Amino acid sequence: HKMEHNQAALLSQLTDGVHLHTVEALNKDSITKAEMLLKKKGILLE
Repeated sequence: HKMEHNQAALLSQLTDGVHLHTVEALNKDSITKAEMLLKKKGILLE
């Protein structure tokens, strides 16, 4: 594999497992629901 050959680190290793996504929705209720589900899964960074 190219990463092994180049001894490249995974993004998750470089950022201590944190990375960001932009979330868009048609309304505030959808964003609120998405936040609630991400919190429930323990993957929302606030």
